Amino acid sequence: MPSQDFVIFESTRNAMEKIMEALKDEGTNFIGIHGMGGIGKTTIVKDIAKKVEQEKLFDAVVMAVVSQTISVKRIQEQIAEMLGLDFKQTISEEGRARLLHTRLKNENKTLVILDDIWVRLDLAIIGIPFGDGHIGCKIMITTRRRQVCNVMASRIESTKIIQLDVLAEQESWFLLKRNAGDVIESSPTMNSVAKDICKECGGLPLAIVTVGRAMSGRDLEEWKEAALELKKAQPVNIEGMDDDVYKCLKLSYDYLKNKETKFIFLFCCLFPEDYDIPMEDLVRYGIGLGIFEDVRIQEARNRARFIVNNLKESCLFLTSNEEDCVKMHDVVRDVAKSITSDMYFVKVGGEKFEEWPNIENLKRYTAVSIMQNQIPEYPASWDFPTYKHCC
Repeated sequence: MPSQDFVIFESTRNAMEKIMEALKDEGTNFIGIHGMGGIGKTTIVKDIAKKVEQEKLFDAVVMAVVSQTISVKRIQEQIAEMLGLDFKQTISEEGRARLLHTRLKNENKTLVILDDIWVRLDLAIIGIPFGDGHIGCKIMITTRRRQVCNVMASRIESTKIIQLDVLAEQESWFLLKRNAGDVIESSPTMNSVAKDICKECGGLPLAIVTVGRAMSGRDLEEWKEAALELKKAQPVNIEGMDDDVYKCLKLSYDYLKNKETKFIFLFCCLFPEDYDIPMEDLVRYGIGLGIFEDVRIQEARNRARFIVNNLKESCLFLTSNEEDCVKMHDVVRDVAKSITSDMYFVKVGGEKFEEWPNIENLKRYTAVSIMQNQIPEYPASWDFPTYKHCC
């Protein structure tokens, strides 16, 4: 969820107070934060990072996104950048780990935030000192899985594990009204329908915000239709994702206004998780695949930027820290992958391909994503009757 949409409710405040207490406690050196996808873990730890920097609780605060597909190099580079550390010509993981370890130990007190962890991460391989190796280094992680907190904490003496809970009914209503507008209280009928929709969001901030944005400016009949769609939505089997989040994000997708916007949204799930997606790539794919028809490239750029801005406003896209790029929340990407499961072939979880998947199985797809894999070469022949593009 974008930081500008972050609201500190009572339930959120209680969790943040527990986190701050643990950070100030000299005896606690590992903090595990867990909760279902879309509940706001990343947003909360980013806000916490700002607070501890303002209060000067640590000499250095660094943060890295881990994701399902673990890339030791990428994690090392994220931490090094925040420390102002230049790896120069250091190529090996071990060499980078030694440089990071030395740099982090030079700081008296350091907070290392590792976001979106799915399995146990070996801190030593990254180069993060912990426990007796450097008692001044605190580790804080976010994960959808309680067991990840447990296994990560098993080798560290003093730990604090905090669960993030869903919003209370009154908090959910406030957030829906903030994003959909006062229209939800314009009449008893509208109020009743909006409360049904709010209930279907399950107290999950990401679901409430995206539905609120999707329904903003809609009339009563459209609200009634949306309520029916949410109630009849079928459950999905996506690990770590609550069914309420899925059906709400799917509704937001269904309410996108045109085929260009829907294409850009779904197409972006072909890029790896937490990837900074270049705008220029979206423009060129859009032209090549005929989404932007009969236009000059500058007009296509303008249309792509307009679409991306609309998707950001809908909370389906995130602003990237990289210039002229955009990102997808991992939960939103999972929904897009589910919608396109019969059209796009995208690797599952953290697996990496070292050779092409079974060619026969690929023939029914219109797109194949092999980015950030280890496939050495393309197939000798291409016989994909429905195939349009490869990322």
